[in-house]
Amino acid sequence: MKQTLTLTAGSSNKFWSVETTGCDVTVRYGRNGTKGVSKTTRFATPAEAEAAAVKQRDAKIAKGYEPVDAGAGVGGHPAAGDRTASVPSDDVTPVSPLPPAVEASAPAAPDTSSAPTVFDAADRDDIGLIGTSPFTDGYRIENIPVAAFSNEAADVDAERARFESIAHGVGLQSWNIKSAAWVFDEAPFVDVPPVAVAEAWQMWLFSDPLPNREASAALEDVLTPVLAALNGVEWVLDRKNASTLGAFASRALMPLASDELASAIAARASEPLPPVMVAYDSSPSDDFVHAAILRPGDTEVIAALDAWNPRDHAHGNPSVHDHLGHLLLYPTVPQRVAAFRRWGLEFAQDTKPTTLSAWIHATGREGLTCILDSLEAGSAPFAEGLVELAGAMLTGPGAAAFFIDALTRNGAPAARAWLTRHLGSAARADLDRAGAEALAPFLRELSPTALTGARRHAAPQVARVIDAIADDRALPDVACPQLSETLDAVGASATPTLRQLVTRLPRLRVGEGALGTDETARLLAALAQGLDAPERASLAGALEVLDTASADAFATALLGAWLSSGGPAKSSWMLTEGARLGDLRHVAVLAPLVERWGTTKAARAKQGIDALGANGSDAALSHLLAVTTGRGKPALRAHAKTRMDEAAAARGLDRFQLADRVTPTFGLDAGPRVFSYGERRFAASLDASAKVTVTEIDADDAPVGAPRTALPPARAGEDAEQVRAVKADFSLFKKELTKAVATQAKRYESAMMSGYRWLMRDVVDHIVGHPVLGPVAAQIVWARYEFGIVTATFRFVGGETMDVDGGRVEVPQDAEVGVVHAVELTPQQRDAWILTMLTAGGAAPFQQCERPIFTLTEEGAENVQLPGVPTREIAATSLVGLLARHGFERGPSVDAGLAFQYGLRAESADLTILITHGGIPTSAPHEHPPIRILNVVPVRGLLDPRELDEPEAFGERLVPWKHVPASVTSEVLAMLDATLATAPDEERS
Repeated sequence: MKQTLTLTAGSSNKFWSVETTGCDVTVRYGRNGTKGVSKTTRFATPAEAEAAAVKQRDAKIAKGYEPVDAGAGVGGHPAAGDRTASVPSDDVTPVSPLPPAVEASAPAAPDTSSAPTVFDAADRDDIGLIGTSPFTDGYRIENIPVAAFSNEAADVDAERARFESIAHGVGLQSWNIKSAAWVFDEAPFVDVPPVAVAEAWQMWLFSDPLPNREASAALEDVLTPVLAALNGVEWVLDRKNASTLGAFASRALMPLASDELASAIAARASEPLPPVMVAYDSSPSDDFVHAAILRPGDTEVIAALDAWNPRDHAHGNPSVHDHLGHLLLYPTVPQRVAAFRRWGLEFAQDTKPTTLSAWIHATGREGLTCILDSLEAGSAPFAEGLVELAGAMLTGPGAAAFFIDALTRNGAPAARAWLTRHLGSAARADLDRAGAEALAPFLRELSPTALTGARRHAAPQVARVIDAIADDRALPDVACPQLSETLDAVGASATPTLRQLVTRLPRLRVGEGALGTDETARLLAALAQGLDAPERASLAGALEVLDTASADAFATALLGAWLSSGGPAKSSWMLTEGARLGDLRHVAVLAPLVERWGTTKAARAKQGIDALGANGSDAALSHLLAVTTGRGKPALRAHAKTRMDEAAAARGLDRFQLADRVTPTFGLDAGPRVFSYGERRFAASLDASAKVTVTEIDADDAPVGAPRTALPPARAGEDAEQVRAVKADFSLFKKELTKAVATQAKRYESAMMSGYRWLMRDVVDHIVGHPVLGPVAAQIVWARYEFGIVTATFRFVGGETMDVDGGRVEVPQDAEVGVVHAVELTPQQRDAWILTMLTAGGAAPFQQCERPIFTLTEEGAENVQLPGVPTREIAATSLVGLLARHGFERGPSVDAGLAFQYGLRAESADLTILITHGGIPTSAPHEHPPIRILNVVPVRGLLDPRELDEPEAFGERLVPWKHVPASVTSEVLAMLDATLATAPDEERS
């Protein structure tokens, strides 16, 4: 077999050829007009060689390569002439969208669903790593070196031409330091080059005008050892002068070592292993790495790495740059990735291009996920450079998920550029629904013909997206008079920029048609200019004619467009105002982003909270509720509570009532949720402990076997792809349901601590029968209150109210009920309820009857100022954390920042507990000096955090502690008692 293929679509201009000779398969590839590089692989039989050649050829054809015509030149040099690409290549060049006037008069897209599908899943996991060589193989210590000397003549002039055609620079900015790296469109070397070629390459890499340059990891650290090896120098034993990456890359030369050198290597490998760390300065030991390289897979090496953690010797997260050598010593990719996460590493600002290159070569697709989290930790220019550098090395479908995920992080513009450049590859990727939909804006820029061609090679999920785009284009424009009048009234006019943005978004459907480009651009203009409340209400009414699903998709795509452009502040309306069009899909995308931003981007997280509030759906508000009870920053929790209060007031409810009504059911309304493998089916629900379990069921829905916490693996004969998809759905279901249960548990604990009261009818209507709230409520002891006094205690069993002995308790529908606090029970009642709940099984969602209790003396309760407030200073971070955990919300500073106010609302008593503490300077948390609690007083009325002030400002609204519910008093005293745990031993004594 002998065949040559070529790829000239877009910016590509390269060839690939394969030839079989007996058991050998020789592949040659490169730029058209060059001789390229070749590599020969030997197989056991000629039949295996032929099969391997056919498989490689078919894979290239699937990527867009085409056979060279009969008139083509010899080898990799096709003859000149026109050629028409029938399918999009890896480098699909987006075609400008049709002008609005043309779009309005033509259906635009042919029926893509009738296009024959030639999708080949064989390469869907291939990341298309380019620029590999025998030396980059050295980064995977599990590889057995097989390098050979090149037998080609040293034609330095030809090498120079090849260097110029395949080498280019990519920049990377770390804070104020800019560097650049050489990256290559193809392998610089297939075999170890002749001395003259190696010397020439080394000169070009370090003398060509690439500012602040570094060679690629493959060459910067290996060319010197190559030259040393070719000249007989014992490079591998020279630990002092060998860089870590150079030592790994040099493993490719070991098969070429002389017998004498091989013996010396074997002797060095048998020496005792040096320590992982150098004791005197706690820095990584290069000596350990260089010694361990000679013992790949050695159990002693692995044990030493497993017992060591660089976080024990670092301030903050340690950098990959410092510990890459340790990671590469692990013999498998999963072990390297696991160590990366176990050690808490990140690609920090000191990352060099060589570090990133070596990591990708050593870990492939699995290692790309480790890079994502680092994008949020550093500056935006650094993240963009990191993504750009990765993009210069990757071309395959397996890399698409990384760049799609990067669209929502720092570095988004570089990710967007890669997806535009490699849209053909991305369309063949094995993506979930969300990932495939993220490609829609790029696919919408294709012409109808190119879109049809893309579908022929697209993966199933992407093909569905392409079909939806074709359907969108075929919709006729429709007029919407009420919307037009509203847009006229607010002075909204379309701009070229907004019209261009519209072409990247799904259409807004109205009846059997959709809004035209101009009208949609005017709608965006109205959202961008900011409307007052009456204008916003008028626009909301006009938008009721829109199809809900298409408006949801539009809002989701608008959010994606903002993120992929880097999230510019001037366009933040795309996040906050665009959310008003969204529904469930929009919330499903936005909510995880808000959670992530809460740890790295507080300002953007607040905008995301505003967007969830603007969305206003039950799903959005349930996520806001999760923020209010989470462990995020106090300011973000307070901001989410404000938005919840606004949404509650709009519905005539309070925050607790709203939360009862917006908690999702997760599809459990009619019973367990069923997950099907085909013949085998499984029912998932919450057990008596409010834990997610799943049980196999038969055809009659009867359980088969015991409950389990996860779905089982596929059996022989079951569709592995279907099982994989079902298990992914279950994992997401379990994760979200478990999070919802935890949120509700915290909410009920907060109700107990603050003394919140429900009407019994609301508990029955919205809690007891709810598939999520009900199981949580069943693990709690409740009480009926009359004039603030407990008159009966009970729990819910099968929807009925039962006392501690199992007897029925009658609770009127208009009675006040709440989560009882331990301080409101006698010691005998506490002991009895503890025993009853233990006997009933399950696990309490929080500490209730066994909770420590604190009380004031009668004399102390007559005071306005809480007696016994600690007078000593307390660690600032400890006090702020305690206040947040006990439900206090932060208000403004007073006295020019010398003091801060925190408030806890006791709703059942119409009181707010006000705590004032000393001010905290604007410095790093570990530099904050200790602070002192100044006041702890009750104030009549439920105060908004923004209304908090110094106690003197409230005058007669200050009341004695005897008016405060016992549960609230106990919690405040418990919080103050906990501050003693932060004191040195001598102070506690």
